[in-house]
Parts: sequence; C-alpha cells; structure tokens
Amino acid sequence: MALIEIKDLVFKYNDKYVYNGLDLNIESGSFTTIIGRNGTGKSTLTRLLVGLLPSRGSIVIDGLEMNSENLNTIRRKIGIVFENPDNQFISETVIGDLVFGMENLRYPRYLQEEKLQEIVSYFEIEDLLNKDPHHLSGGEKQLIALASVLITDPEILILDEAFTMIDGVMKKRLYSLLKKIHRQKKITIINVTHDIEDANYGDDIVLISDKRVLKHEKKEVILSDEKLLKKVGFEPSFMADLSIKLKYYNLVDRIIFDMNEMVKTLWK
Repeated sequence: MALIEIKDLVFKYNDKYVYNGLDLNIESGSFTTIIGRNGTGKSTLTRLLVGLLPSRGSIVIDGLEMNSENLNTIRRKIGIVFENPDNQFISETVIGDLVFGMENLRYPRYLQEEKLQEIVSYFEIEDLLNKDPHHLSGGEKQLIALASVLITDPEILILDEAFTMIDGVMKKRLYSLLKKIHRQKKITIINVTHDIEDANYGDDIVLISDKRVLKHEKKEVILSDEKLLKKVGFEPSFMADLSIKLKYYNLVDRIIFDMNEMVKTLWK
C-alpha cells in the first residue's frame, strides 16, 4: 500500500524546472533511499513533502491531499533530520530538546517521562542529557537530532543528507539503530542522499535524474546495474562491486551489502 503518492509533480525555481512531471509512490513500512547527484533536487523533494514549497501536481500522504486544510495533520506524521543538526536544536540541554516535541504536542507528563526513558535507553545517551547539544561532537549531535525526532513516534522519518558530516564508525552505529527501529516499529524511512554507499542500508532505491524518477527498484537491482549507475555519474557501492566480482568467480551467489555477512559467507 502506497503511503506517499506523488503524481505529475512540477516545481520551478527561478523559472528553471527542478521537477517536471515527477511520479513516485513510496510504500508504507519501506526503507527507501532517494539518491541522485548534487543539484538534482533531492532536498527540494523533502521540503515539498512537508508543504514548505508550492508546487503543481498531486502529493497525497496517508490518504491526505497536500493542501492548507491537511497540512498540519500531514506534518504531524513526519519527522525530519537535516544535514546540520545545529539548526534543529532549540534548548540549552539535550534533555530539553528531547522533551520539546512532546511538550509542543501536549503529551501528558507521565507519557513524556515514559517516552524519555524509552528513547534514552534505546540510544544509550544517559551521559549526554545535561550537556549543551551545540557542544557535542558531530556524531553525537546527529544522534540527539534523530532521537528528538523519533521520540514522538512519527509514521514517516525523512533523513535529508543527515549523515553527510559524520565519520564512518558513527554512521554505521546510526544506520544500525535505524534498521532496528525500522524492523521493530515498522516506520517508513526515506533516506535522501548523494552517497551511493548509504544506499546499502535501505531496501528500495529511487534514482533521480533529469527532473524525474529514472528508476525505482529493490537495491539489489539498482546497485548491481553498473551501466545504469555510470549513466548518472555513480560507481557501484564498495560492497556491491565486491559482490559482483566475487560472483564472477562463484565465491558468492548474490549481492551482499553487509561486511560481516560477507565475511561469514566467504568463511563457510
């Protein structure tokens, strides 16, 4: 079932088309990576999905047409984490940021305390609660930004180039948390990125090029299509490329995206 339905979307910026007739459906409960080169309008699409920019065409989210009447209801269904988490912090302490969204939505006190304990335990951030979020490391900032969004249980989580500025170790930790959350809570995740390696962590890929969706398929299909990726300026991800080479020598029988799984497969 499509949770997000976009039909014939048209958006212009300074009389230049960013999208001209874009169609896209995103299924409920999916983990979808939207990928394209810089300048293809990926972040613009994020803003269109929460009604921050005017457009022509149709955007329907959970059965609600994007319009002024439905806008607030739609926005309550969506949580967004941006590239620069500093822009999302509003409090002088981490705990203040965590409870802000719940206070804004008028959660009762007992529920705020319950959700706070749950998210703090889930993200293992007990030692950060009384710190100023602006003084944290880059990875810690994104961890708190993500926790602050997820604490109110959005139906849709959008990551807008959210992990661009963090190192590989923290990125892997955050993606592991996201996979766990996706599996347990069945939340719909949309990861908007220009980094082909990030596509390894989702299930589906939407490849955007030339003002439209070039292809929307399972990641195994797109990441193993070297010709398609090179057409839009990408090389296969490291793990996909390694799998393709090992498949050629009959050392693996499929595309493997997780390094630990690859090691286990090769050592059988």
